[in-house]
Amino acid sequence: MPIACDPDAKRIYVLKCDRARSLQATPRFFMRYLTRRQKSRYRKFGDELETSKLTADQMAEGLYKHVGEVLVGWENLHRPDGADVPYAADRLTDLDDVLTDRELWELYFAGMTELDGADLGFSGSQSSSSTGESASPADAPSA
Repeated sequence: MPIACDPDAKRIYVLKCDRARSLQATPRFFMRYLTRRQKSRYRKFGDELETSKLTADQMAEGLYKHVGEVLVGWENLHRPDGADVPYAADRLTDLDDVLTDRELWELYFAGMTELDGADLGFSGSQSSSSTGESASPADAPSA
């Protein structure tokens, strides 16, 4: 089954500001994979923003719409007072209580680029091997 069609396939994304934190304390965002057509629509939104005259609130609304297409959950996300921010697909604007504008944009670009924890040198997944060690990420081919 193609990965973008597998409802159980997801990747972990960790915000840049959280990559040095321990695994237990790190907020993690779970994203699904996009088909080429979905990614094309996703990219088109970003291109249209460059020429639009949207207000900050209109821009955020568009970002939430597109991030909502790829974001399927999160964990270890807390408000400044320590209260948990539970994931709900219809309440993505709850992220306004915890993310900066830059971090919301980071999630948008992460959805488009398909970077995940392993690509970033961070893996929130447990190894399935009997030794408990994960395989190293493959190096990109040299040009």
